[in-house]
Amino acid sequence: MQPPGEKSSLNVCATIKCPFFELKSNSGKCLRYSQAYQCHLSTVADVQSDGYWLFTANESELQELKKVNDRFLAKDKATQKQLKLLTARASQTKGGNLENRVSSTLEIEIPRSQPAEA
Repeated sequence: MQPPGEKSSLNVCATIKCPFFELKSNSGKCLRYSQAYQCHLSTVADVQSDGYWLFTANESELQELKKVNDRFLAKDKATQKQLKLLTARASQTKGGNLENRVSSTLEIEIPRSQPAEA
């Protein structure tokens, strides 16, 4: 997941724990933007793209990028709807005996308690 020729770059999406990275599709690309350079974070900092994810060589920018991303996710209604839909789909494909709770930016899985056998 490194952009070509950028061995020292950090994957911004993974590092800031963007929920669209966490819920990535089978194609391994962002589910919010068809091309990573369209991401709202690309207007905030000097980031590079491999077409799927954003990268930076400047580790000091990551904290600010996380704050900007968290604010965007909390305020953008269309993004919130998309995250809820994607999280619901992801929970359906996981199967198992889990109860899923969704916040605006995270998916938390909590195992259901099993009834005691008599």
